Amino acid sequence: MATTPTTASVSKQNDAIYDRQIRLWGADSQKKITSTNILYLNPSPLTCEILKNLLLAGISATLSTPNTLQKTAVQPMLFVDATMIGENIASCMLPNVQELNPLASVEADTRTISDCPDEWFGKFNIIVADVTTMSKSDLSRVNSLARKNGAKMYSCGDYGFNACCVVDLGAKHGYRPEVGKGQLGDEKFDTSFLPISDVLDAVKLSDCGGRFGGVDETFVGFKCMIEFGEKFGKGEWPTGVGGEEEVKNWLACVGEVLKEGGLKEGYLGNEGELGNIVKTSRCSLAVVCAVFGGVIGNEVIKAISGKGEPACNVLCFDGRKGAVKVLKAVKMNENGNGNKGKGEEPAKKRQKVEEEEIVMLD
Repeated sequence: MATTPTTASVSKQNDAIYDRQIRLWGADSQKKITSTNILYLNPSPLTCEILKNLLLAGISATLSTPNTLQKTAVQPMLFVDATMIGENIASCMLPNVQELNPLASVEADTRTISDCPDEWFGKFNIIVADVTTMSKSDLSRVNSLARKNGAKMYSCGDYGFNACCVVDLGAKHGYRPEVGKGQLGDEKFDTSFLPISDVLDAVKLSDCGGRFGGVDETFVGFKCMIEFGEKFGKGEWPTGVGGEEEVKNWLACVGEVLKEGGLKEGYLGNEGELGNIVKTSRCSLAVVCAVFGGVIGNEVIKAISGKGEPACNVLCFDGRKGAVKVLKAVKMNENGNGNKGKGEEPAKKRQKVEEEEIVMLD
C-alpha cells in the first residue's frame, strides 16, 4: 500500500538535498529561498543562466513569454534544442526546466505582458525581465507593480560581448553587510533604489562619470538599444539582419542618445564600429551569459537573504575585459550634489550615476 509523504519527511528530504546551501548561508536563508517565487519575463540565453542558478538553489519559477524560439537563440540558450524552433519558448522549455529540480515549482505562461492582469504580478517576490523584446511602457508598468507589491526586479539584456542589468529592490531594502570572509556585521542597514524608468530616462549621461572616468560604454549602449526598440523596433532591439535601413536607424538613435546625454559624437565608436554593434546586437554569447548570469544570480540570493550589500543599482559587464562594473544612480539636488538626506525629495528632478566599484573576474 502506497503511503503519502508527511510534511516532516518532505522537509527532511529537502534539508538533505540542500545541505551544502544550508551550511553556506544558514537554514533561515534557505527557508526564504525555497519560499520565493520568481517570474521570468521573456526567457532568453542570459535569463536562462540566472534561472538555472536559482532553480538549483530551490527557487520556484514561472516562465512567461508569447515569443517563439528563434534559430539564433538555440546554441547559447539552456533548456532548448533545434527541434523546438518555432514553438513558444516558455512552453517548450518547461519540461527541461522542471527536470533540473523536481522539488521546485515551475510553471509556464504564454500571454503577453499587456494581457496579464495587475493582480497576477502580486504572486511573485522577484521579477527577472529580459528587455531585448520589451517595450518601455511594459517595463514601466511591471516595475511599478513590483514596487507596489514589495517585489524586487532585475531588468537585463545582452548584446555581443556586453550585458547590463538595472536593479530595483524597492524604496527600502534592509541588509547586513559583510565584515570579513563569511562574516556579517551585527548592524542592519537600509538602502533605497530608484525605479528602473528613472534610471533609464532621468539620467544625464554626461553626469555619469565616476572616479574611473566617463560613463561606462556598456550602459550607454544598453540605453541606446532600449531607445532603438522604442522608436524603431516596436519594443524589440535591433535584429542584426535588418540591412542598411536598420543600421541607418541605429546610427540616428545613437546620435540622439549621445546628444541628449551631453556626450561627444563617437563616444561608442565610429560608424563602422557602431555598425558592428548593431549587427551582433541579438547575437548572445554563451560565455557572456554564463558569467553575467552567475553575477546576477548571486545578487538575487543576497537580496532574498538580506546578507551582504547589494549592487546598487546598475551592473555592466564587458566580456572582452572580463570585468563587471557597478554603477549607482543617485538623486540630485539643485546644486547638482547627491541627495544624502533621509528621504527628502530632490529640488530638481535629475539623476546621476556614479561608478562605484569594479569587480575583476578571473
